[in-house]
Amino acid sequence: VHDGMHIYANRSYMALFGYEDAEELEGLPVIDLIASCDQGAFKDFLKGYQNDQRQTELVCTGVKLDGQDFKARISLSAATYDGEPCIQVVIRGEVDNAELEEKLREVSSQDPVTGLYNRSHFLDLMDAAVQQAVTARK
Repeated sequence: VHDGMHIYANRSYMALFGYEDAEELEGLPVIDLIASCDQGAFKDFLKGYQNDQRQTELVCTGVKLDGQDFKARISLSAATYDGEPCIQVVIRGEVDNAELEEKLREVSSQDPVTGLYNRSHFLDLMDAAVQQAVTARK
């Protein structure tokens, strides 16, 4: 980002916002990708970074090309592009931790090749069945 405008964007960044071509983003103000309710906070964040570079992360609402909102985490760092100083902006979509934990639990209980449940999952089920049987007998 130079003077608040995009000068380069990688594929992941474009996909996050729903753009297919980097030329669509060139010259587009970064603030246009931030929800209007968070634009003031983003401006303050950017000004604060330019002044002392201590606060390097902001959580806000991003806006995709189709108008859909999403939670975003923005990180800033100093960079150069074609010999010119600029600010590198990294924006990541926030993922629901519960959803991520469930997915990790699912992946860790399955064999990656066959997709079948693994030994660890079987032992967890056996422990639960034994505990249920013991509890039912009391």
